[in-house]
Amino acid sequence: MKNHVLYNRISILVFSLLLTGFCGALMLSHNLREVGKRKIIVPLVIITLIIDGIMFQVIKNVTSDSLVRLLVPNAIAGIILSFPIWDMYLAEVDGFESKSLWLPFFIIVVLYGGLIAANISIGN
Repeated sequence: MKNHVLYNRISILVFSLLLTGFCGALMLSHNLREVGKRKIIVPLVIITLIIDGIMFQVIKNVTSDSLVRLLVPNAIAGIILSFPIWDMYLAEVDGFESKSLWLPFFIIVVLYGGLIAANISIGN
């Protein structure tokens, strides 16, 4: 059997939490492509975007705390992608090599760094 190189569950959960469920869906999509389940990718990404949008709207009506409004939908999406969705489509994958996290980490640094830089420049 081919030794696949996949993002692991915890990576998908953490990057969903730090970025969005959409980013977690993209990471899971890489895994699906790697194991030959390409048909699932587009519906997964579209459904994740729709559900993320709905969750953001629901949480927005519940709390005015920006951090909670960001983290709760991201955590829910990350948990769903990392466990039930993973189990549904990747459970039969025995052993795999963990994919490097440098690209997702670089994206976080650029996004958050850009936001911080913009905030600092607006503040001056």
